[in-house]
Amino acid sequence: MRGAQEFAEKTNMPEVWTELGKAQLDQNLLKEAIDSFIKAQNPSMYMMVINIAQKPECYEELVQFLLMAR
Repeated sequence: MRGAQEFAEKTNMPEVWTELGKAQLDQNLLKEAIDSFIKAQNPSMYMMVINIAQKPECYEELVQFLLMAR
């Protein structure tokens, strides 16, 4: 995952950040996924992010994502 993170930082393209965010969600890396979606300015995965955030009660991270999404 580190290589993907470095690639996203190097290219800094919304599409790359979105794909990285999806991969991070698949691995339950919620905070990292939210950071990636915020960098992509892409709220399209909001339902999945909300559902995953409720399980470990990661509400602080969720607030940051929802502010970007609105």
